[in-house]
Amino acid sequence: MSIDSPVGIEQEDGSAVARVAVGTIITASKGREMIYVHAGEAITKGMFVAIDEDFEAMKLTKALADDKHMIACADELALADNEYGYVSRSGVFNGNVVAAAVVDTAFYTSATAGTIDDDPTSQTLIYGIVNSATGATGATTPCIAACLMHA
Repeated sequence: MSIDSPVGIEQEDGSAVARVAVGTIITASKGREMIYVHAGEAITKGMFVAIDEDFEAMKLTKALADDKHMIACADELALADNEYGYVSRSGVFNGNVVAAAVVDTAFYTSATAGTIDDDPTSQTLIYGIVNSATGATGATTPCIAACLMHA
């Protein structure tokens, strides 16, 4: 994978050493706005993450959404614990959505860290995102975040 940006940043995978300052924002292909983060745990490709004020990314959970952290998607690459990399804050990307999630519906955190769901039961609403295809088991789903995602 290679991320297109106006400053020529390329990233094939996560890095154990920061290549730019955490919090750096770039514009990538498909209108994506991406932010450079430090992984606070292992993050699988496609997982939604919560980003704290120190740009530490963790798998999205209800508790992290309730703390009002930024929300993004690790749509381009997986990050090992303590690696650095870019995640998408807005634009068109593929993310982990529960199977059978209805197209163009509201999304919430889910019982599975890093995955969003259209079932609101005991979960937190995530503003700014819709899916453009029905969710599928074991696959990422095309999503559109027209604005910055947040709880």
